[in-house]
Amino acid sequence: MDKEFWRAKSMADFTQEEWDSICLKCGKCCAYKAIDANRHVNFYNRVCDGLDMTTGLCKRYENRLCEECLKVDLKMLCKEPHQLPEDCAYRMLKEKGCLPEYHPLVTGDDESVKKAKQTVLDWEDIHSIADIREATNAVLKKASEEEWSMEQFEDAVSEAVKKFALRIVKSYKM
Repeated sequence: MDKEFWRAKSMADFTQEEWDSICLKCGKCCAYKAIDANRHVNFYNRVCDGLDMTTGLCKRYENRLCEECLKVDLKMLCKEPHQLPEDCAYRMLKEKGCLPEYHPLVTGDDESVKKAKQTVLDWEDIHSIADIREATNAVLKKASEEEWSMEQFEDAVSEAVKKFALRIVKSYKM
């Protein structure tokens, strides 16, 4: 792979290896998002269950995504760039012709995105549906073992899921 291929080639001409190397592996495309009435794209602190919460990488990437995943390709970038945050390397390259300064292809450091704190793992209270499921299952198990009343169970579930409140982490104007 040519060292600065992204400067010399059109994105349409990238090889699969070159395309994949543009990805920051930040996990932001895995975040739940919605467009509000003011035409802002709001990114939430909840991510796809396919995101490895330790590494910040997709656990399903080799199989090329799941049904709820966003397929990031040139067609998607042209039709729905708002599905990606403004600091996404694909979007920046397409719209501005550059990569972010912390990109590993720019810095030569594979850890530069993490060092710059530009991954979803750096967002406060980030979680997945699997995290919520795990917490509620733990409460269910304990309630069953200790024969809790319905009121005790409801209170414990309510308390357990409080830390998983959905909130906006980033917002971008469309």
